[in-house]
Amino acid sequence: RSAALEPGLIRGVRLTALACLAASLLGLAGCSAPPPARPTAAPDTNVLRVGVTATMPPMIFKRNGQYVGVEAELARQLAADLGKTVQFVEVPWDRQIDALLEGRTDIIMSSMSITSARAMRIDFTKPYMNSGQSALVRRTELLSMRVGMFSSTCRVGAQRGTTGDYFVQQQLPRAKRTEYDTAEAGAKALMADRIDVFVHDAPVNWWLASEYEAKGLAVIPAMLTQEYLAWGVRKDDPGLRDAANAFLEKARQDGSLTAT
Repeated sequence: RSAALEPGLIRGVRLTALACLAASLLGLAGCSAPPPARPTAAPDTNVLRVGVTATMPPMIFKRNGQYVGVEAELARQLAADLGKTVQFVEVPWDRQIDALLEGRTDIIMSSMSITSARAMRIDFTKPYMNSGQSALVRRTELLSMRVGMFSSTCRVGAQRGTTGDYFVQQQLPRAKRTEYDTAEAGAKALMADRIDVFVHDAPVNWWLASEYEAKGLAVIPAMLTQEYLAWGVRKDDPGLRDAANAFLEKARQDGSLTAT
């Protein structure tokens, strides 16, 4: 897909920095797998434990010590819809699925793309957003990097363990790859001329481009991939998956989750 995402709006979340977001509700069937080992202590059924990696603005991040962004707002709305209290559980990105399978969280709501590998271990809800990978570059190289990013001399950065990281490994094998713990670190490396391109989810890169517009960052206006963002649940918890799907459908119907 070569076109940028269409603009989207999620009511109750002010995201003036985003130029584009697209919401999409689609069906997805999960894959069967043996249930993982569960902890012996029963969790509080009145609490929805939401696994988050708060380093991906505008989807999920921290401001003044509070979790904010699209995922944070949706998590609060979902918990309220279920009659529960939300509890955000901070988990490193590369440990999100492990934390879920170990029973330390109930649901992953952290800008996670659906992949076949992930679907072997967990179930996904219906997607709530049509997204994909994009390339953040210095504005002065906006045109040259459309082709230059595929060369062996290009220095490409990505956040460790993300689909952006996998894209770089698989599709840009000749590039000089550097992994970062956060998207913010990747943007700073780009501004410091330590890398030439930073690959990440389109909403994240749009946010970074807006935050650092005055420092010369911009997003190449062509998507590198097409992906769908959804929430992850354990395969042995179909009740929560179905409840989350019902919430998403209701949000779409009443306009809380809309595409414009």
